[in-house]
Amino acid sequence: VGTGPGEPALTIAANLSRTRQYSLFGFDFSSGMIAAARSRLASSSLSDKSRVHFDVVNISELTANADPKVGTCDIITSALVLQYVRDQ
Repeated sequence: VGTGPGEPALTIAANLSRTRQYSLFGFDFSSGMIAAARSRLASSSLSDKSRVHFDVVNISELTANADPKVGTCDIITSALVLQYVRDQ
């Protein structure tokens, strides 16, 4: 959540690809940050880029059912984001 230009998502994906099957989703409110993350993914050395997805999402509206590809999650990471999320 708040993936910005793709970190730490791409580092996590690189480490997971050595040990197990995975799907990784990076979300950010900024379309510019998602474009940067997708660009970094395209130029990365990941062997299976189809397992990594970056999408523009307002985390204030994100639920487990917001994206049918996501469903449930085992791990969620976020850094430097919560101060920008409006209290509900």
